[in-house]
Amino acid sequence: MLIKKGFIKQIVIVFVVLFCIVAFEILYPIFKYSRPIWPKINNPSKLLEECKSLLRNNPDFIEDVNNWPESVRNLHPRFVIARQDYVNIIISRGGINYIQSGYLIYPDKRTKPDVPNDFIVKSTVTPGIFRYEVDISEPRK
Repeated sequence: MLIKKGFIKQIVIVFVVLFCIVAFEILYPIFKYSRPIWPKINNPSKLLEECKSLLRNNPDFIEDVNNWPESVRNLHPRFVIARQDYVNIIISRGGINYIQSGYLIYPDKRTKPDVPNDFIVKSTVTPGIFRYEVDISEPRK
């Protein structure tokens, strides 16, 4: 019994389509999770006010989650760092692609952040709240 060329071509096409579907199912989650997921800020004014309090009371790295105000905890940060005039809420340390992402909170509600050169401000949520990314695979300047 001879198999027709058209039948073999159809079988090859089906296998290629199935291979593409399986490859997509395997690879999509990797690329999906390498992009930042920005938690929604429900109450920007409360976040600004609570970060102002953080700056007064907790300089530098705030390790204890119990010291994070409610509006900061709602963002599910990995780390929280209080600097001189802003709070850095780190959402992701980058994983595979080494791109750290997070929020810079300036309680003075400035419209332009004063950040280190390697930080890339992605967007302004509201005056004083900025989304950022930074490549942590590169040594800091």
